[in-house]
Amino acid sequence: MNSHIEKLFILPALVAALCLMPAGRVPAQDLTTLYNFSQISAGPVWYNSDGSWPWAGLLLSSNTLYGTTVDGGSEGCGTLFCVNTDGTGFTNLYTFNDYPNDQEIYPKSGVILINNLLYGADYTGGGVGCGSVYSISPDGTGFTTVHDFPYFDYATNGPNTDGGLPAGNLLLYGNMLYGVCEYGGTGGSGTVFTVSPDGSGFNVLHQFTADRK
Repeated sequence: MNSHIEKLFILPALVAALCLMPAGRVPAQDLTTLYNFSQISAGPVWYNSDGSWPWAGLLLSSNTLYGTTVDGGSEGCGTLFCVNTDGTGFTNLYTFNDYPNDQEIYPKSGVILINNLLYGADYTGGGVGCGSVYSISPDGTGFTTVHDFPYFDYATNGPNTDGGLPAGNLLLYGNMLYGVCEYGGTGGSGTVFTVSPDGSGFNVLHQFTADRK
């Protein structure tokens, strides 16, 4: 038999044999709790010292984890925190609040690090309460609003130009930030947007629409 033909028969047999081999057992992984957030007060506004309901993912920079909580903190509007990868050194870097800081509240977005600044989005913050993109130093100072989403009617999910209630982590591609809004936009059902880290060049890339009949 031709050697080439022999190989054509042998290869499927080898593949079948490999598929029948038992998979190696994966060793059990130990779960380690790095930090327990403190108990919150009774509602309707939930207060504590460090935040509650960590919603988004964490950012790892060197041996430090950065994250946000949607609720809790001394204002009941969420926090930005950091903690070492071994669970030590928990620090509440920033407390989101209704007033006077332009209503930066309820960050459903985590943060990303760009040129030694953390960037994120607050869900119902901004000057009109429809969300904003912000930057802040890793030490918790220098909070700056990068983009303020314009007003839309919560009751009807009415339209606006940019979208509103940004959720999910921002993404850096090239020199631009990308993100999504859950609501707002011309269709009232959210948008995909881009904006530069300095706040310029905001652009809506896609308008989501929905049949509301």
